[in-house]
Amino acid sequence: MTPIREGLAPYPVPTVSVDKWQLDSHQALNAWVNRSGGSFLRVHPIADVNARLRRPKEGQLEWSVVGAVRGSPAVQMVRVDATNGWVTD
Repeated sequence: MTPIREGLAPYPVPTVSVDKWQLDSHQALNAWVNRSGGSFLRVHPIADVNARLRRPKEGQLEWSVVGAVRGSPAVQMVRVDATNGWVTD
């Protein structure tokens, strides 16, 4: 099992009021694993996985969860609506 490291963004990040989303980062990561990330990690056990809460449109919040392998084109991304949990890839 690969350890999970959490860290602060090295650049300014816009803040979002806590009452604006219903899913936390752990739920977004679980959605990624359950949707396609689990298969990705079985093939690429040494991968970086990042979850980022973002606002693609005014009034909309989503988690963007991306797994990537350094030095490789292998990438797996899932978007999770932060208000209702709907998942798209």
